[in-house]
Amino acid sequence: AYALFAINAFACLLCFVWVHLKRETRLVKMWQPFFLKFILLGCFVSSASIIPTTQQSEGYGPVHGCLVFPWLYCIGFSITLGTLLSKIFRVYRLFQAASRAQRVMITAMETLLMIFGITIVDVVVIAVWTGVAPLQWKRSITSTDHFGQPLSSVGYCTSNYWKVFV
Repeated sequence: AYALFAINAFACLLCFVWVHLKRETRLVKMWQPFFLKFILLGCFVSSASIIPTTQQSEGYGPVHGCLVFPWLYCIGFSITLGTLLSKIFRVYRLFQAASRAQRVMITAMETLLMIFGITIVDVVVIAVWTGVAPLQWKRSITSTDHFGQPLSSVGYCTSNYWKVFV
């Protein structure tokens, strides 16, 4: 699991450095480095959710990885999705203005507000989930020997009301 995170983190960092170094080239300017860097940030945060999944427990109860995993994954996903949606909205507004032969200026602050708005909605949902029905570690025995001793088991994070929040 750590190797997967390292590969993703290295790829995000490598792409971030490339975008930063090439930010003045025509192609990267057209892609808008501001959006590319936010997409990479979202991918990095989502990839960081791999690390808490390595935490395990022998029995039942709270495992911090169970609580952290949805926060990292959902916030990273929201940043990535919010960035893509704000980019699409920006292009939509530009095309609408062009069809009316008008000029329109869309600031970075407007797009940031859209990204943060989407992320805040997700944070509220995760906060309610964590407060109402936090994920708990559960281990189930899958097979036993003829003396009733466990041979294998499976552990996972679960909650009483996880279906409501997913």
